[in-house]
Amino acid sequence: MYLRNGKQKFCSKQCPLYTIPQRHEITGEKFGRLTAIAYVKSTPGGEAIWSFGCDCGKEVEFSQYTVRTGHTQSCGCLGVESRIKHGRTVKGNPNRQEFYREAHRKWAKANPEKVIANALRRSKAKRLRIPKWLTDEYWEQIRALYLEAQRLTIETGIVHHVDHIYPLRGKTCSGLHVPWNMRVMVGEDNLRKANKLPDEIC
Repeated sequence: MYLRNGKQKFCSKQCPLYTIPQRHEITGEKFGRLTAIAYVKSTPGGEAIWSFGCDCGKEVEFSQYTVRTGHTQSCGCLGVESRIKHGRTVKGNPNRQEFYREAHRKWAKANPEKVIANALRRSKAKRLRIPKWLTDEYWEQIRALYLEAQRLTIETGIVHHVDHIYPLRGKTCSGLHVPWNMRVMVGEDNLRKANKLPDEIC
């Protein structure tokens, strides 16, 4: 069929009319952070695979096509550096923490009325959910939780919050401001949790 419609002009790879797909000689050429070292092999589809040396020191293999067209410009280190620069790194990285802190500061500066309104709502919710039967012992336990969050923030450099396991402003139910409904956790995780209930967190 392929011979009949002109898509194939040889009967097999042993046919005199068969020619190996041509590959461009790129040894020594530089593409982004990658420098072509040597041709490695061709895929069954005729795609040339080359070995490249990255500026970071790693040696990797990529398709010649993806490198020459600019789709691949490094061994992966370029993307990692970009994520670090913009704070989008693994959980707990100080760069990520600083990125979100700076973003929050900018938002707060641009929306002072929303910051005040939210603080008032939270303060009111907290007052309404403090039981009158809390003893001095319970208040001491609550104080200890806030001191622990402060200690961890100073020692690790990662902001820690005191979280209400059942939030004070939940959509379907609200928790109380009592020590057994509170815990210390990484601030970023607490902000991501928002007002979700325990069974709503994936």
